[in-house]
Amino acid sequence: MNKQQIIDYIISLKAPKSGFYLQSGFDQKTLMSSAFSIINLELINGMETINKEIESNYFLSSQDQKTGLFIDSSWKGNISNIKDLEKNYIPYQTTAFSISALDALGYQPKYGFHFLDYFRNKTNLKDWFFGLNWKNPWNESNKVMFLLQFFSHE
Repeated sequence: MNKQQIIDYIISLKAPKSGFYLQSGFDQKTLMSSAFSIINLELINGMETINKEIESNYFLSSQDQKTGLFIDSSWKGNISNIKDLEKNYIPYQTTAFSISALDALGYQPKYGFHFLDYFRNKTNLKDWFFGLNWKNPWNESNKVMFLLQFFSHE
């Protein structure tokens, strides 16, 4: 597959107004699928094929002002106990990929990452880290990666 074929495939996933579908033939547009498409376009220098402002607005409209998290409209959970990354794994993951996509588009989040306030306290962060279940390192290391990405983005 050459570069143009990859671009054509990604653009075939484009939703009518903004965002990208998870796969063709299904009306399943998510922040994650849109972020993956944008990150891949950036990787192959194909960003000129999309309207960056329109695509960034799709992400920015999903950012929760109170927490700063990016919440996909298809997510049926609710944000409570914001420091519980296990319970809120999907919004944390969606936020991580959304800020990567925004970075590729040349935009910044609208709101601060208030969900990090608990983790800004050194004792809280240390207690959280040492309380992780390292018997499942893949899942736990993702949580650490999310926090590191968020802190480095500020």
